[in-house]
Amino acid sequence: MFGHQTAQRVSAYLGALTSDGAERLVLTTSRPLTITKAYLLNEGAITANDTNYLTGSLINRGTNGSGTTVVAQRSTTVAGGGVSAKVPWELTLSSGAANLVLDAGEVLSYAHAESGTGQDLTDAQLVVEYVLGTGAAQ
Repeated sequence: MFGHQTAQRVSAYLGALTSDGAERLVLTTSRPLTITKAYLLNEGAITANDTNYLTGSLINRGTNGSGTTVVAQRSTTVAGGGVSAKVPWELTLSSGAANLVLDAGEVLSYAHAESGTGQDLTDAQLVVEYVLGTGAAQ
C-alpha cells in the first residue's frame, strides 16, 4: 500500500494515568501521515477483567481540538487481553482507512477510560508508527 516508504515512529511519554477521562496529547504533524501501528508500554501489569477494565483510545482531535475520530482502541476486558509489564500492548487500528490518516495540523491524543478499579497506567509510554502521506507515493 505504501510502496517504498519507510515506517517512522514517535514515542510519547504518558506517565501515570490514574483516573477515568485522563487524556494526553501524543503528536501533531506538519504533513499528512497514515498511522500503521500503535501500542502501549506500561511499567506494571494490568489483569484482564470484564468488570474492572480500561479502554485506551487514540483520537484524532483535528486542528481545533474538537475532533472525535477514533484511530485505534483496545480494552483490558477478557476478550481484549491484559497488559503485561514492559511488553508492547497493541491497540486495534480502525477498520476505516480514512480514520488512520492525519492531515497537516491535526492533533492525535491518547484517551484513558476506566470502568471499575485497578486499571491505572504507571509510567506508561505510547508508541505510534506511521508513514508520511495517505497511501499514495509522496
